[in-house]
Amino acid sequence: AHEGNPRGLVDAAFVEALRSGQAQWAPAATGTRLVEGDQTIGLVLMDIKMPKVNGLDVLKVMKAKRPDLNVIMVTGYKTVETASQAAHLGAVGYIVKPFKSNEILDTVKRNLA
Repeated sequence: AHEGNPRGLVDAAFVEALRSGQAQWAPAATGTRLVEGDQTIGLVLMDIKMPKVNGLDVLKVMKAKRPDLNVIMVTGYKTVETASQAAHLGAVGYIVKPFKSNEILDTVKRNLA
């Protein structure tokens, strides 16, 4: 139902996690908080293609500051190269849009544990 609005699925996944008491969430439009190494963040769900920045570049900086941080990359442009690069840089997951709500919920839950 959310094919035209993948963000709606992302929000739904986090609402579900909040309801279950597993997590708190906040959007980070620029990623500044993440890049600065905010220690309260335990999981990041980040698009590879964002305005003004490449998510893989942000992933590299985040993992340098927080090697323990679980990062799940999301993309609408799946390639073997980006999947491989994301894994090499330390992403714990790689989800292709459009995705089903259970796919993102399962991935988020698995990486919040």
